[in-house]
Amino acid sequence: MKSFYSILKLSPNIATQDSVALGLILFDGQKFRYYISDNKLKLAKKLTDDQTLNLKFMVNQIIENLSNVNSDKEEEKLFYKFDSLSNSSFFDYLSKYSNGLIQFSKPNALFEKIDDSSFEKLVYFLFKESVTETFTEIVDFDVSKQIVRQKLISKVENKVHTEYKFRQKTFPSIYFSYEMDCVGLNGSLIGAKSLSFTKSPQVIDKDISHYFTLISSLSSQFNKSWL
Repeated sequence: MKSFYSILKLSPNIATQDSVALGLILFDGQKFRYYISDNKLKLAKKLTDDQTLNLKFMVNQIIENLSNVNSDKEEEKLFYKFDSLSNSSFFDYLSKYSNGLIQFSKPNALFEKIDDSSFEKLVYFLFKESVTETFTEIVDFDVSKQIVRQKLISKVENKVHTEYKFRQKTFPSIYFSYEMDCVGLNGSLIGAKSLSFTKSPQVIDKDISHYFTLISSLSSQFNKSWL
């Protein structure tokens, strides 16, 4: 099974096996596509007894793992003896043994080519919601990245590191990968990171949160002020 999808769910009451479908995770044979419903996230939050639960953070961690596979072209094996994320057997394993708040449905095979249009139709069929804005965001962000490169990176690429990606294996104090537009040390740490505010609120929240976590970690490690 090359292409498949799984429903990401939250089970507020494990004893009764009640669940709320939060979104869709789909592997199209080459990359992961995902859709998280803001409406379902709000509903799930109301149904949980623990109002301090950071549900968006939990979902963002899943999205980050999927994004890492897409951007790095690497498989992230959460359990060394199980298959990679892009193999349906891994999600089959998750559907059987994930018995906490976050759960996954059994993977469903897809036998047709998946493009933006078919993905949007599947999301609408499952959630009765449109993801048109999601695809607009991707285009807009590509354009903004080009502007950042022309106006900023091209002018400093001979002086500082540009498009530098921090990884946990290099910086053990962080638990995520994060790419800066530019970063360097010139008396003080200097750096820049562009964000697309056309993205969904949960993605923006994650990017900003990781940005400040990274700044704090670097400032502590190098004992320098950050500009």
